[in-house]
Amino acid sequence: METHEVLKTAIGKPTDAVIKALRVSKSTVYKWTEPIEDINDSGAINPLDRVEAIIATALSFGRPTEQAFGPIQYLATRFNGVFIPSIPSHTNKNEIFRHTFETSKSFSDLLNTIGASTAQDSESGEKLSPNEHKQIRAHGMKAIQQIAELMALLENEAV
Repeated sequence: METHEVLKTAIGKPTDAVIKALRVSKSTVYKWTEPIEDINDSGAINPLDRVEAIIATALSFGRPTEQAFGPIQYLATRFNGVFIPSIPSHTNKNEIFRHTFETSKSFSDLLNTIGASTAQDSESGEKLSPNEHKQIRAHGMKAIQQIAELMALLENEAV
């Protein structure tokens, strides 16, 4: 699916409420949902195209993959999702061992964060603070991502 198609599906028909929420003109939204092959097309570079350009630029300048994918990771987390980047199809046993160690560390960080937060709260009877919730969620999402990546590495190794 192309970016203009994704936006068209997500936005639907650009109503006045949608236009107001996006803070752009109706014609801009329509242009975002049209294909753009060259400068003469009626479509416009849309927000997804721009995020794609940011990531491609970051990768081309040698930024680590985890940092380059930051915008996608942020959006996934923001909407209670998790982003799992693709795993190289060729792996070796050292890579699997390293990834297993990283996965174990992520899960350990999650348990430590939960333990520290809940130990204090169980004594006082208080609920988790927003900051504690945020930390637990961040460590939990990292552990989920690490586990999924490890499983993909193992699957690639088995093939």
